[in-house]
Amino acid sequence: MGGVVLGTYNSGIAFSVDGGATFTDVNLRAPVAGQPGRNSFFPEDDNGLCCDQVVIYLPQQDIFVWLLQYNPITTCPPTGCTITQPNRLRIAWATPAQIRAGFFDAWTFADLTGPGLGTTNAEWLDYPDLAYSGRFLYVGVDHGFPTPGQVYAGRRIVARLSLADMVNPGAAAVGYEFAEYTGSAGLNKNHFVQNAPGRMVVASPDHGSTLRLFTGYDGSAGIPAPT
Repeated sequence: MGGVVLGTYNSGIAFSVDGGATFTDVNLRAPVAGQPGRNSFFPEDDNGLCCDQVVIYLPQQDIFVWLLQYNPITTCPPTGCTITQPNRLRIAWATPAQIRAGFFDAWTFADLTGPGLGTTNAEWLDYPDLAYSGRFLYVGVDHGFPTPGQVYAGRRIVARLSLADMVNPGAAAVGYEFAEYTGSAGLNKNHFVQNAPGRMVVASPDHGSTLRLFTGYDGSAGIPAPT
């Protein structure tokens, strides 16, 4: 990876271009030095950057992929908060060479919003995860209530994005598909199995003695229904 190292924490990121000998912390909500009018690292869409960042490196495409979760817009009368505009997941990517040349301008990004993943206009997305296969970037996220911070039991949305589109500078958009997995209590806050070329695997514990697997193959037409 040419000496590039990235580390995320809940609402920030640090990067190194010397193999981890030194790191630079980046305040994602602060103006970018030398770029007037750029008030934050990425646009502060919806109600601004929240949390739950993930970063992975894809060796075949030679890109880092960085996921950031944003806050929804809410109203908070005395009885509690309700989402009025959903949150989004921001998927950004860059090569190690682009990061070395200038971290602040290296990134291309696309957003997945709640309605684009099959939710209503006012439901919460939470606790995202990333993995990759030979052809796709996989994104998983809990399907939540119209109340921020609460999610439905046993419901996990899985999307897959075209890696060919992501690494093609001429692509006008990034193609993607999605499905919602249900039927296993352990789907909430679960993680993808990593390093499974040609497929995606989600492992979900039903209880102490049963592990259910949800598998999708790169060659399938759309994300297969869970089995």
